[in-house]
Amino acid sequence: MRQYKQDGFEVAAIIAQKKRNNIDYKACKEVADFIMVRENVGRDFGSYKAGILKLPVHNYDNIILANDSVCGPFNSIKSYFDRWQNSKSLIIGMTDSYDKTYHIRSEEHTSELQSPC
Repeated sequence: MRQYKQDGFEVAAIIAQKKRNNIDYKACKEVADFIMVRENVGRDFGSYKAGILKLPVHNYDNIILANDSVCGPFNSIKSYFDRWQNSKSLIIGMTDSYDKTYHIRSEEHTSELQSPC
């Protein structure tokens, strides 16, 4: 999360944990603009959905969804983000997989937010 903050992104930490007393809120507040704690259900997309429903995502053109179980990024992601912005893709993933069928893995991906109208 620290690298996203250094690159100028707003950071929301959606923490899925059963015991709230195990959370280092001080460390989270150093990098997160928004902190939400929720029950640990729904896998990666459960937290993504909870954050999207709670945050004013309509104020943003793009959103990066990242899972903290993956280490990094350790360097600036501005070039990655700029490449995506210059492409015609509506969604891009940092990793993909052929496990069962081809798919973008859920650890980190970027998508353009579009109005439903």
